[in-house]
Amino acid sequence: MKKKIVKFPSIFGYSTTSAKKGDRIPVAFRINCNDGYPSDSKLTMANDALDNIIYPQIIRLVKDGSLPENFILSRAHMLMYANEYRNEILLNESVRFLGNVLFEDNKTFQKGDPVNFSDVKEVLGLYPSEKNDPNAAHIMLVKLNGKWHYAADLVYNRDKVRKRFETSKMFLNVSIYCSENKLWGPFADNIFSATELSIQCILLLLHYGKYSVKQTHDETMILFAEFTRNGNVDVKFSQLYQNLTDLRKKGRYLECLHGHAFTITQDNSQEFLDIAKDLIEIVEKLLASIDLAKKPPAGDYIAFGNEV
Repeated sequence: MKKKIVKFPSIFGYSTTSAKKGDRIPVAFRINCNDGYPSDSKLTMANDALDNIIYPQIIRLVKDGSLPENFILSRAHMLMYANEYRNEILLNESVRFLGNVLFEDNKTFQKGDPVNFSDVKEVLGLYPSEKNDPNAAHIMLVKLNGKWHYAADLVYNRDKVRKRFETSKMFLNVSIYCSENKLWGPFADNIFSATELSIQCILLLLHYGKYSVKQTHDETMILFAEFTRNGNVDVKFSQLYQNLTDLRKKGRYLECLHGHAFTITQDNSQEFLDIAKDLIEIVEKLLASIDLAKKPPAGDYIAFGNEV
């Protein structure tokens, strides 16, 4: 039973500590059943999703006849996108996630064998299946032995970011060529593009409302400045972006040159390149860390829905 939710906000993340107004707080974007986060916090997250989004949707579906009055919820899968109008919720057998589990009495199953909830001793983790849109973020819930198991993967735009990152590396390679051949105008333009696209890759993995749908130079600058000020990455990357924004205007549009030719010293160009390469490396490691194909090897994996 795959049903769209009319209004369903995309979630940015979860605070992992209490805080007062104005405090900086750590925010979790990936939470799973058997990780280091407190079980009572995950129960609060699960109840929040159920009470504010899932149960109200079920009530609407029962009222309009799309679900029977005796419907019993056992599994729920919230899919969220940069464009919140695409958000949807899947119920029971329609969910598209896998469970990393331990079986009762060390039972064994072959691929394709039916597994009953009574066969599962413990849920170690929940993971989106490959059948999902790679740009979606996920909240996954399954009720087992009277307890809700909760997992969230609030990483957005994986596929979009990977493609944009490949483009940013191309711009970096062109800027290296331009530096070697002292083509300073194209150098300024290309290293700016490599830097801006890499920054957007970082920001697009999170949900920033309208920015997640359409990015501009100015908003990228503002958001990334805040991102660096909060200690997420070295402030040198924000400074590089600002410097290259000014440099690009001179190199591309020949602004504020007062009749002089546009040029950059070899030392300055190398400094820009070194910082841009460091930024590229950060994005590369970040993408590797959120690869959904990397799952814990311990335990067995079962499909909690029919569309996995």
